[in-house]
Amino acid sequence: GLDCVIEPSREVALSSAVTGILESIEVDRGDKVTRGQLLARLNSGVERASVELARQRAESKLAIDSQRERLDLARRSMKRVDTLHSNKMISEKEQDETRTTARLAQLDYDTALEEKTIAELEYQRAQEILKLREITSPLDGYVVDRYKSVGEYVEEQPILVLAQVNPLHVEVIAPVELYRKIDAGM
Repeated sequence: GLDCVIEPSREVALSSAVTGILESIEVDRGDKVTRGQLLARLNSGVERASVELARQRAESKLAIDSQRERLDLARRSMKRVDTLHSNKMISEKEQDETRTTARLAQLDYDTALEEKTIAELEYQRAQEILKLREITSPLDGYVVDRYKSVGEYVEEQPILVLAQVNPLHVEVIAPVELYRKIDAGM
């Protein structure tokens, strides 16, 4: 038999993008991990609450619905007033006031749509801030080392070391007599 050295194809020391106290570590040395799996989390109660608040705002349609109703009412009023004005039953001033109310209702409706879009962007932002406090696996592999425990403060230092073992890199140590006698695939 020949001696050989077997190494993972990739080894990664994971740390956090932000500083904080470790709230949980979901894996231990020797555990198998998959790409995207949550491995550890920093204290993130405030960030999780911010995500929930932003989600509620982003999903709410009340402002848009109420402004649409006001706009529809204002448009109906404007049609009635235009008919009455064309029959010379109301003054131009009353017609102008009704048209202005309809234009303001349109602006309020447009503002509600814009605020909903902003709320959706704030929700995405809150989710990204929360993700900074979650350490996920960049690969399929195994936990090789664990340097931190729950409750410890994390800065740039590694929390975990992962190894990707598919494929493995194998270096065979062969005697010089086998030189040119070994071919690829043997």
